[in-house]
Amino acid sequence: MFKKDSFGFLVSFCIAIIILFLLKPDILPQSKGQSTKWPEPKFEHITVKDGLPDNSVMCMIQDHLGFLWFGTLTGLVRYDGYEMTLYKNDPNNPKSISHNIINVIFEDSEGTIWIGTGSDYDGALNRFDRSTETFKQFFNDANDTTSISSNIVLSIFEDSKGRLWLGTQNGLNVYDKPSNSFKRFYYKKKSLFQKNI
Repeated sequence: MFKKDSFGFLVSFCIAIIILFLLKPDILPQSKGQSTKWPEPKFEHITVKDGLPDNSVMCMIQDHLGFLWFGTLTGLVRYDGYEMTLYKNDPNNPKSISHNIINVIFEDSEGTIWIGTGSDYDGALNRFDRSTETFKQFFNDANDTTSISSNIVLSIFEDSKGRLWLGTQNGLNVYDKPSNSFKRFYYKKKSLFQKNI
């Protein structure tokens, strides 16, 4: 038999379940053949008329603050839902983005935006500084084995230890944040396409 306290708990639990079903009927199992109606998704097309520098968007992310970032063939765009801010390369400004062709955009676990740019041996890895709206560029230096292996960055990934892995046109790199340096990894077998990662 139930004790008086157990019975009171059971009654309270049953009442809570009944209230839950009354307030949230969609959690009840559906009858056979009956399906849940989901609202139709709404799509909004954003084009050059809205401020994009061109209609070729190569990559896109939404950061932790809600901004949409678009990588295009003619620059990087930050969109807040109302206005677009365009970041383009300025050869006279070393704190501008390194190249206008944006291959990849990535936000790391610390909220830092990283951008891989480039084509035809020109480009770099870029780190965006939100407070100054400027970029730190990381270029390949043929005389420095701790620099990134290529100026064309194609992919960025962060592992569970917070390390950034960078796929480039010339091998794989891991970025060491404390030393601000890169370790390179190459595929040893000779092949025409083996360097692209």
